[in-house]
Amino acid sequence: MIAGFDPSITHFGWVLMDEHEAGKKALVDSGVFVTDPSDGLLVQRIIMQREWMRKLIESKGIKFVAMEAPYFSDWSTELLFALNQHLHEVFLNLDIFVVYFQPLTLKRLAVPGIKDSHDITKHHMIHQAKTELGLQGKRLSEHIADAYFAGKTGARFYKWYLLKELIGRAHV
Repeated sequence: MIAGFDPSITHFGWVLMDEHEAGKKALVDSGVFVTDPSDGLLVQRIIMQREWMRKLIESKGIKFVAMEAPYFSDWSTELLFALNQHLHEVFLNLDIFVVYFQPLTLKRLAVPGIKDSHDITKHHMIHQAKTELGLQGKRLSEHIADAYFAGKTGARFYKWYLLKELIGRAHV
């Protein structure tokens, strides 16, 4: 089982992917860990996100995580750095293999028809995820869509790097 994460202090998207399946069959489960200011100080909310993630990893026996790298150029840079330090404490303590993907790289892989990754919006990511998962007409969070593409790309990396399987684009 592979976990795909889109870390955030307010809306932490996650998916679980079966590395032995392809397409929409690969998605096993998904969700969002949500916090807001009423949950306490920022450090308390960071700890809440870390603990929810730790419990998910432990309960599902996850040993491989693929996640969107933090976007370090806006108002929340320091908060995302702090969250990632807490997440990596869990990864280190539980001996988890982690692969990061830059946000623009995930966008490019998710929506290859748009050449400039900067032109790809959340709407594009959600639409593409819904299309791939057969969820047209249903609601899908942008946080789950991003986590899905991290998990999908991570599953591809896992197969190539750890299982030594070379697979074509259509199989993932």
